[in-house]
Amino acid sequence: MPQTLAEIPTVNSKSSIGDVLRDGEESLAAAGVENPRLDAEHLLAHCLGIEPWRLLLERERVLNPAQEAQFQLLLEARRLRRPLAYILGEAGFYDLVLSVDPRALIPRPETELLVEKALQILEGTTGPEVIEIGCGSGAIVLALARRLPSGRIGASDVSQAALDLAKENAARLGLEGRIDFRPGDLFAPWPDRRGRGVDLVVANPPYLSREELDTAPPEVRDYEPREALEGGEDGLAVIRRLVGEAADYLRPGGRLLFEIGSGQGQAVRELSGPAAPVIARSEATKQSQLGSNSAGQVSVEDCFAPSAPAMTDSVAAGLELIELAKDYCGRDRVAVFGRRNG
Repeated sequence: MPQTLAEIPTVNSKSSIGDVLRDGEESLAAAGVENPRLDAEHLLAHCLGIEPWRLLLERERVLNPAQEAQFQLLLEARRLRRPLAYILGEAGFYDLVLSVDPRALIPRPETELLVEKALQILEGTTGPEVIEIGCGSGAIVLALARRLPSGRIGASDVSQAALDLAKENAARLGLEGRIDFRPGDLFAPWPDRRGRGVDLVVANPPYLSREELDTAPPEVRDYEPREALEGGEDGLAVIRRLVGEAADYLRPGGRLLFEIGSGQGQAVRELSGPAAPVIARSEATKQSQLGSNSAGQVSVEDCFAPSAPAMTDSVAAGLELIELAKDYCGRDRVAVFGRRNG
């Protein structure tokens, strides 16, 4: 695969935007890309430095050789199933635009429900204290920091590379002074919060089973960091640890909030026993996610049929399941645990 423009033969281009989009779409479709036209539009708009919607207005515009060469370079990367967001170097999340690369998972539209639910839980709380476990690119914690100006907010990740990316995004958004970033696994970076607790712990843990990840589309399986996706043999290994340890880091009335796979609702219910109410997706965020999905992002949940084994052993020491929130497709998406009294 060519790596730079210099490695591509010079193109004596007389091709219009309409011509190269048609050819690009056909090329990506032949490679098995799910949304070939949409991806071709995003790649070409990136090369031209314009918004994708302008392509239709300028479809007769002729590309110069450098522009067409760059487009061919990006097409080749997408034909090899490199994720579109990694090629473009950025992804939208909530109302943020984040830098993304293989150091961290690409933010998904469905994860916006975590932010929505966290803000709902913290409404009316003065100076809330929040930590995110496994922050990746920083999408969740940065969205929260922007909306909680009086909040005391921390974030950690076991991957130093991912943590560096989150710090870069914080600086890009002018939020670097708002977040206490720490390296380490789960709650290990937060010994000073043990006992006294925080108001909210939020996480998007790896929850795909090994088999699910091995059969996922190439964009997910071959390019995104495996440690951010795979949750062990049944997908629940990290969730068990998270729920088992969280009570020591929550103050009375505190909440643990985390994303789950669509087939894991019953298993998560059994972590603490009593059934919890099911909360439907809000209409506003339904539309937000539908819009985000139209940009060509591969959803983790679209990679496999929902399935999860039952968990019969309660591991939620000191916690109880408060609710399961559903996404806009009606699938279990976010679990909310609360610290038990006593």
